Amino acid sequence: MKEKWTIWNPKENLSGKYYIDSVDDFDVNPIIKLSNGINNKKLIIKWNGIINSYMYSKSNINKKLSESFDLTKWTFFKTEYSEYIEWVKVQSWHLYEDGHFYHYAIVGSNAVVDIIIVTNNTTPSDPVILEE
Repeated sequence: MKEKWTIWNPKENLSGKYYIDSVDDFDVNPIIKLSNGINNKKLIIKWNGIINSYMYSKSNINKKLSESFDLTKWTFFKTEYSEYIEWVKVQSWHLYEDGHFYHYAIVGSNAVVDIIIVTNNTTPSDPVILEE
């Protein structure tokens, strides 16, 4: 199955591109702090539910996404199939095989955060986006 990424618009009136200021690993779920370079608008993303895996890379490169999107214009993406999801399934000994997997990618100007959520629902529980 081919990766099919979509633009994710988690909140109205977002500017297109953000910097990832920090990823704080509190308990199980990360809190991601973002800012834009235009008016220094700051966002906090708080994840609900169980996050099965996340990766934080201080690189702004995501090869799969860059094949379909201009990554200089938008920050938020998601998909229901990716190589990262398949890797998580294998690493978890296929314990979540019956669950629905969702892969979120926060592609900042300076870093990338990839997050895998597994749920029993066919619709993911999107995170809470707060303005700071």
